Amino acid sequence: MPVYKGTTEIASGKLYKGTTEVDKVYKGTSLVYEKTVPPIGIEFLFAAGGGNDGTVGGGGGGGLLTSWGSTQVGGQPLPSTIDLDAIAGISYSVTIGAATQNTTLIRVNSNDGTQTTILEADAGGNGGSPGNGASASYSAGGGTGGSGGGAGGVGNANNYSQFSASGGGATAGQGFSGGGVSIYRGTYGGGGGGATGAGTGMSTSSTNFQSYGYGAGGAGLSSDITGTSLWYSQGGAGGGGGTPQTTRVNSGDKGQAGVGILRMTTAIFNGATLTGTYTTNVVSSDTIIIWTGNGSIAFA
Repeated sequence: MPVYKGTTEIASGKLYKGTTEVDKVYKGTSLVYEKTVPPIGIEFLFAAGGGNDGTVGGGGGGGLLTSWGSTQVGGQPLPSTIDLDAIAGISYSVTIGAATQNTTLIRVNSNDGTQTTILEADAGGNGGSPGNGASASYSAGGGTGGSGGGAGGVGNANNYSQFSASGGGATAGQGFSGGGVSIYRGTYGGGGGGATGAGTGMSTSSTNFQSYGYGAGGAGLSSDITGTSLWYSQGGAGGGGGTPQTTRVNSGDKGQAGVGILRMTTAIFNGATLTGTYTTNVVSSDTIIIWTGNGSIAFA
Protein backbone atom coordinates (compact mmCIF):
# COMPACT_ATOMS: atom_id res chain seq x y z
CA MET A 1 0.00 0.00 0.00
CA PRO A 2 1.66 3.25 -1.11
CA VAL A 3 1.98 6.30 1.14
CA TYR A 4 1.35 9.80 -0.27
CA LYS A 5 2.25 13.36 0.61
CA GLY A 6 -0.60 15.18 -1.04
CA THR A 7 -0.91 13.50 -4.43
CA THR A 8 2.78 12.49 -4.62
CA GLU A 9 3.63 8.90 -3.76
CA ILE A 10 6.52 8.60 -1.31
CA ALA A 11 9.23 6.40 -2.84
CA SER A 12 9.91 3.17 -0.99
CA GLY A 13 12.85 3.58 1.36
CA LYS A 14 12.67 7.40 1.33
CA LEU A 15 10.39 8.33 4.22
CA TYR A 16 11.97 10.47 6.97
CA LYS A 17 11.14 11.98 10.34
CA GLY A 18 13.54 14.89 10.45
CA THR A 19 16.83 13.39 9.27
CA THR A 20 16.01 9.84 10.43
CA GLU A 21 14.77 7.39 7.82
CA VAL A 22 11.60 5.59 8.92
CA ASP A 23 11.59 1.79 8.71
CA LYS A 24 7.86 1.10 9.09
CA VAL A 25 4.57 3.01 9.28
CA TYR A 26 1.37 1.54 10.70
CA LYS A 27 -2.31 2.53 10.68
CA GLY A 28 -3.46 0.90 13.85
CA THR A 29 -1.94 -2.57 13.65
CA SER A 30 -1.83 -2.63 9.83
CA LEU A 31 1.53 -2.06 8.12
CA VAL A 32 1.10 0.59 5.42
CA TYR A 33 4.75 1.34 4.64
CA GLU A 34 8.00 -0.61 4.95
CA LYS A 35 11.44 0.58 3.92
CA THR A 36 12.94 -1.50 1.13
CA VAL A 37 16.73 -1.69 0.86
CA PRO A 38 17.62 -3.65 -2.26
CA PRO A 39 20.61 -6.00 -2.08
CA ILE A 40 23.03 -4.34 -4.48
CA GLY A 41 26.43 -5.19 -5.93
CA ILE A 42 26.09 -8.97 -5.64
CA GLU A 43 28.94 -10.91 -7.26
CA PHE A 44 28.18 -14.19 -9.01
CA LEU A 45 29.58 -17.23 -10.76
CA PHE A 46 27.16 -19.58 -12.53
CA ALA A 47 28.52 -22.58 -14.46
CA ALA A 48 26.36 -24.98 -16.44
CA GLY A 49 26.80 -28.73 -16.68
CA GLY A 50 29.59 -29.81 -19.00
CA GLY A 51 29.17 -31.70 -22.24
CA ASN A 52 29.78 -35.43 -22.37
CA ASP A 53 32.87 -36.83 -24.07
CA GLY A 54 32.26 -38.45 -27.42
CA THR A 55 34.01 -41.64 -28.42
CA VAL A 56 36.78 -39.45 -29.84
CA GLY A 57 35.98 -35.74 -29.34
CA GLY A 58 36.28 -34.07 -25.94
CA GLY A 59 33.25 -32.59 -24.19
CA GLY A 60 32.93 -28.82 -23.91
CA GLY A 61 33.06 -27.10 -20.53
CA GLY A 62 29.77 -25.79 -19.21
CA GLY A 63 29.06 -22.19 -20.10
CA LEU A 64 30.31 -19.80 -17.42
CA LEU A 65 28.97 -16.41 -16.34
CA THR A 66 30.81 -14.46 -13.65
CA SER A 67 31.29 -10.90 -12.45
CA TRP A 68 34.26 -11.80 -10.25
CA GLY A 69 37.86 -11.12 -11.25
CA SER A 70 39.37 -9.61 -14.37
CA THR A 71 40.00 -12.58 -16.70
CA GLN A 72 37.70 -12.49 -19.69
CA VAL A 73 35.37 -15.43 -20.27
CA GLY A 74 34.55 -16.39 -23.83
CA GLY A 75 36.78 -13.57 -25.05
CA GLN A 76 34.47 -10.85 -23.77
CA PRO A 77 34.56 -8.45 -20.80
CA LEU A 78 32.86 -9.71 -17.66
CA PRO A 79 29.31 -8.57 -16.86
CA SER A 80 28.71 -6.29 -13.89
CA THR A 81 27.39 -7.33 -10.51
CA ILE A 82 23.64 -7.85 -10.11
CA ASP A 83 21.08 -6.11 -7.90
CA LEU A 84 18.25 -8.19 -6.44
CA ASP A 85 14.94 -7.10 -4.95
CA ALA A 86 14.00 -7.15 -1.27
CA ILE A 87 10.24 -7.12 -1.85
CA ALA A 88 7.56 -9.34 -0.35
CA GLY A 89 6.55 -12.03 -2.82
CA ILE A 90 9.85 -11.90 -4.77
CA SER A 91 12.26 -14.83 -4.64
CA TYR A 92 15.06 -16.11 -6.85
CA SER A 93 15.09 -19.70 -8.02
CA VAL A 94 18.48 -21.37 -8.53
CA THR A 95 18.57 -24.37 -10.89
CA ILE A 96 21.86 -26.28 -11.07
CA GLY A 97 22.31 -28.15 -14.32
CA ALA A 98 23.53 -31.73 -14.40
CA ALA A 99 25.74 -32.79 -17.31
CA THR A 100 24.45 -31.24 -20.57
CA GLN A 101 21.95 -29.04 -18.68
CA ASN A 102 21.79 -25.27 -18.13
CA THR A 103 22.26 -23.49 -14.79
CA THR A 104 19.91 -20.56 -14.11
CA LEU A 105 18.95 -17.81 -11.69
CA ILE A 106 15.29 -16.82 -12.18
CA ARG A 107 13.31 -14.04 -10.48
CA VAL A 108 9.96 -15.41 -9.34
CA ASN A 109 7.17 -12.93 -8.58
CA SER A 110 4.43 -14.72 -6.68
CA ASN A 111 2.42 -11.49 -6.61
CA ASP A 112 1.62 -11.65 -10.33
CA GLY A 113 2.92 -15.12 -11.33
CA THR A 114 5.69 -13.85 -13.61
CA GLN A 115 9.21 -15.26 -13.92
CA THR A 116 12.25 -13.44 -15.33
CA THR A 117 15.59 -15.04 -16.16
CA ILE A 118 18.45 -13.12 -14.52
CA LEU A 119 21.34 -15.49 -15.40
CA GLU A 120 21.48 -18.53 -17.68
CA ALA A 121 24.68 -20.47 -18.33
CA ASP A 122 24.40 -22.84 -21.29
CA ALA A 123 25.42 -26.49 -21.05
CA GLY A 124 28.63 -27.60 -22.73
CA GLY A 125 28.50 -29.25 -26.13
CA ASN A 126 29.05 -32.99 -26.49
CA GLY A 127 32.17 -34.37 -28.14
CA GLY A 128 32.03 -35.96 -31.58
CA SER A 129 31.43 -39.71 -31.96
CA PRO A 130 32.32 -40.88 -35.49
CA GLY A 131 31.73 -44.39 -36.85
CA ASN A 132 34.23 -47.23 -36.52
CA GLY A 133 36.15 -46.60 -39.76
CA ALA A 134 36.61 -50.30 -40.47
CA SER A 135 35.94 -50.05 -44.19
CA ALA A 136 35.40 -46.33 -44.58
CA SER A 137 36.29 -42.99 -43.04
CA TYR A 138 33.97 -41.23 -40.64
CA SER A 139 33.89 -37.88 -38.91
CA ALA A 140 31.54 -36.17 -36.47
CA GLY A 141 31.45 -32.53 -35.49
CA GLY A 142 31.34 -31.36 -31.90
CA GLY A 143 28.10 -30.20 -30.34
CA THR A 144 27.39 -26.52 -29.71
CA GLY A 145 26.98 -25.19 -26.17
CA GLY A 146 28.36 -22.82 -23.55
CA SER A 147 31.71 -24.13 -24.79
CA GLY A 148 31.71 -26.35 -27.87
CA GLY A 149 32.55 -30.03 -28.01
CA GLY A 150 35.56 -31.30 -29.93
CA ALA A 151 35.14 -33.03 -33.29
CA GLY A 152 36.23 -36.58 -33.99
CA GLY A 153 37.44 -38.50 -37.03
CA VAL A 154 38.29 -42.12 -37.81
CA GLY A 155 40.02 -42.98 -41.10
CA ASN A 156 40.85 -46.51 -42.20
CA ALA A 157 44.35 -47.56 -43.23
CA ASN A 158 43.58 -47.34 -46.95
CA ASN A 159 42.16 -43.82 -46.92
CA TYR A 160 43.98 -41.36 -49.20
CA SER A 161 41.51 -38.48 -49.06
CA GLN A 162 41.58 -35.85 -46.36
CA PHE A 163 38.30 -35.38 -44.51
CA SER A 164 37.27 -32.90 -41.88
CA ALA A 165 34.80 -32.00 -39.14
CA SER A 166 34.38 -28.82 -37.14
CA GLY A 167 34.38 -28.31 -33.41
CA GLY A 168 31.16 -27.12 -31.84
CA GLY A 169 30.48 -23.41 -31.50
CA ALA A 170 30.25 -21.61 -28.16
CA THR A 171 27.89 -19.10 -26.55
CA ALA A 172 29.34 -15.59 -26.71
CA GLY A 173 30.74 -14.51 -23.36
CA GLN A 174 30.42 -18.01 -21.84
CA GLY A 175 33.18 -20.06 -23.42
CA PHE A 176 35.12 -21.07 -26.54
CA SER A 177 34.61 -23.48 -29.41
CA GLY A 178 35.85 -27.05 -29.58
CA GLY A 179 38.75 -28.21 -31.73
CA GLY A 180 38.13 -29.56 -35.23
CA VAL A 181 39.78 -32.40 -37.15
CA SER A 182 41.20 -32.57 -40.67
CA ILE A 183 42.81 -35.98 -41.23
CA TYR A 184 43.58 -38.91 -43.53
CA ARG A 185 44.13 -42.07 -41.49
CA GLY A 186 43.91 -43.11 -37.88
CA THR A 187 41.76 -41.92 -35.00
CA TYR A 188 41.80 -38.25 -33.98
CA GLY A 189 39.78 -36.16 -31.57
CA GLY A 190 39.68 -32.44 -30.93
CA GLY A 191 39.54 -31.07 -27.40
CA GLY A 192 36.40 -29.46 -26.03
CA GLY A 193 36.37 -25.72 -25.53
CA GLY A 194 36.75 -24.12 -22.11
CA ALA A 195 35.82 -20.86 -20.42
CA THR A 196 39.03 -19.05 -21.37
CA GLY A 197 40.42 -21.01 -24.33
CA ALA A 198 39.41 -23.05 -27.37
CA GLY A 199 39.91 -26.78 -27.64
CA THR A 200 42.96 -27.92 -29.63
CA GLY A 201 42.22 -29.27 -33.11
CA MET A 202 43.97 -32.15 -34.87
CA SER A 203 45.27 -32.09 -38.43
CA THR A 204 47.39 -34.42 -40.56
CA SER A 205 48.90 -33.58 -43.93
CA SER A 206 50.35 -36.97 -44.78
CA THR A 207 48.68 -40.08 -46.13
CA ASN A 208 51.00 -42.22 -44.00
CA PHE A 209 49.09 -44.24 -41.43
CA GLN A 210 49.05 -42.86 -37.91
CA SER A 211 47.23 -44.59 -35.09
CA TYR A 212 45.78 -41.72 -33.09
CA GLY A 213 46.06 -38.09 -31.91
CA TYR A 214 44.04 -36.20 -29.32
CA GLY A 215 43.79 -32.47 -28.75
CA ALA A 216 43.90 -30.80 -25.33
CA GLY A 217 40.80 -29.32 -23.77
CA GLY A 218 40.45 -25.55 -23.69
CA ALA A 219 41.51 -23.74 -20.53
CA GLY A 220 38.99 -23.16 -17.77
CA LEU A 221 38.79 -20.22 -15.40
CA SER A 222 40.66 -20.09 -12.10
CA SER A 223 38.48 -18.09 -9.71
CA ASP A 224 38.71 -17.35 -6.00
CA ILE A 225 35.15 -16.05 -5.64
CA THR A 226 34.58 -18.61 -2.85
CA GLY A 227 37.77 -17.58 -1.03
CA THR A 228 39.71 -20.51 -2.51
CA SER A 229 41.11 -20.60 -6.03
CA LEU A 230 39.30 -23.30 -8.02
CA TRP A 231 39.02 -24.24 -11.69
CA TYR A 232 35.70 -23.92 -13.50
CA SER A 233 34.55 -24.98 -16.98
CA GLN A 234 37.64 -26.69 -18.34
CA GLY A 235 37.22 -28.42 -21.71
CA GLY A 236 37.66 -32.18 -21.95
CA ALA A 237 40.61 -33.64 -23.83
CA GLY A 238 40.04 -35.59 -27.03
CA GLY A 239 40.06 -39.36 -26.82
CA GLY A 240 37.06 -39.74 -24.54
CA GLY A 241 39.08 -40.16 -21.35
CA GLY A 242 40.64 -36.84 -20.47
CA THR A 243 40.80 -35.73 -16.85
CA PRO A 244 39.11 -32.36 -16.25
CA GLN A 245 41.33 -29.66 -14.79
CA THR A 246 39.42 -28.89 -11.61
CA THR A 247 39.65 -29.09 -7.87
CA ARG A 248 35.89 -29.04 -7.50
CA VAL A 249 33.44 -31.83 -8.29
CA ASN A 250 30.59 -29.53 -9.31
CA SER A 251 32.51 -27.22 -11.58
CA GLY A 252 30.78 -27.18 -14.94
CA ASP A 253 33.59 -29.22 -16.48
CA LYS A 254 33.03 -31.87 -19.12
CA GLY A 255 30.38 -34.36 -18.09
CA GLN A 256 30.05 -32.79 -14.64
CA ALA A 257 27.26 -30.87 -12.95
CA GLY A 258 27.26 -27.09 -12.73
CA VAL A 259 27.37 -24.75 -9.76
CA GLY A 260 25.75 -21.48 -8.71
CA ILE A 261 27.59 -18.98 -6.50
CA LEU A 262 26.49 -15.63 -5.08
CA ARG A 263 28.81 -13.43 -3.03
CA MET A 264 27.47 -10.50 -1.01
CA THR A 265 28.19 -8.50 2.10
CA THR A 266 27.32 -10.39 5.27
CA ALA A 267 24.94 -7.55 6.21
CA ILE A 268 22.90 -8.33 3.08
CA PHE A 269 23.20 -12.11 3.57
CA ASN A 270 21.83 -11.86 7.11
CA GLY A 271 18.51 -10.70 5.66
CA ALA A 272 18.21 -13.60 3.22
CA THR A 273 16.17 -16.81 3.34
CA LEU A 274 17.78 -19.80 1.61
CA THR A 275 16.62 -23.23 0.43
CA GLY A 276 18.19 -26.10 -1.45
CA THR A 277 21.53 -27.86 -1.51
CA TYR A 278 24.13 -25.27 -0.60
CA THR A 279 27.04 -24.37 1.64
CA THR A 280 28.21 -20.96 2.83
CA ASN A 281 31.62 -19.46 3.41
CA VAL A 282 32.65 -16.18 5.08
CA VAL A 283 35.55 -14.18 3.69
CA SER A 284 36.27 -10.88 5.43
CA SER A 285 33.00 -8.90 5.36
CA ASP A 286 31.41 -11.10 2.65
CA THR A 287 29.37 -14.28 2.75
CA ILE A 288 29.44 -16.65 -0.21
CA ILE A 289 26.60 -19.06 -1.02
CA ILE A 290 27.52 -22.11 -3.13
CA TRP A 291 24.63 -24.12 -4.56
CA THR A 292 25.43 -27.61 -5.84
CA GLY A 293 21.75 -28.51 -6.11
CA ASN A 294 18.56 -26.61 -6.83
CA GLY A 295 17.41 -24.00 -4.34
CA SER A 296 16.26 -20.44 -3.86
CA ILE A 297 17.00 -17.14 -2.11
CA ALA A 298 14.72 -14.32 -0.97
CA PHE A 299 15.40 -11.07 0.84
CA ALA A 300 11.95 -10.20 2.20
